[in-house]
Amino acid sequence: MASISCRRAAFTLSTVVLLTAPLRAAEAAGGGAPVTGLELRGRATLAKGMPFGGTVVGGLSGLAWDGASGTLVALSDDRGDYPERGPVRLYRLRLDLADGRLDPGDLTLLEVLPVTGPGDRAYPPKEIDPEGLALLGGGGFLLSTEGIAPAGVAP
Repeated sequence: MASISCRRAAFTLSTVVLLTAPLRAAEAAGGGAPVTGLELRGRATLAKGMPFGGTVVGGLSGLAWDGASGTLVALSDDRGDYPERGPVRLYRLRLDLADGRLDPGDLTLLEVLPVTGPGDRAYPPKEIDPEGLALLGGGGFLLSTEGIAPAGVAP
């Protein structure tokens, strides 16, 4: 394997599972060889109810790799309806893959990023139910919400 390439990762509650696609020499040289499989590189779990930056970490549902900073950005699946847990937010994390694996202790929380909407205002509790995350050019993010049917909030 030429290097580690983060091709796919998934959070299950507060667990990161890292799957990578082995790089072939042709792909590494820009030849675009097809990816034909995934390889489990390990997993790391954050403690349930872990406090960080005035929030409680958990329910991480979407993530995006930020190649410019070499960090992972995770979306908290939290509507902001429990003030003690924090507002609608993202977390920036660092993965230590120096040994080619993701092991316990290889995941570090770096910062909390509050999610703001139009006019740069914080979302009030129960206005969105964040689920998906994509990184946009220029450092912005695109979020998806599943809506909150009982409250009449459309997706």
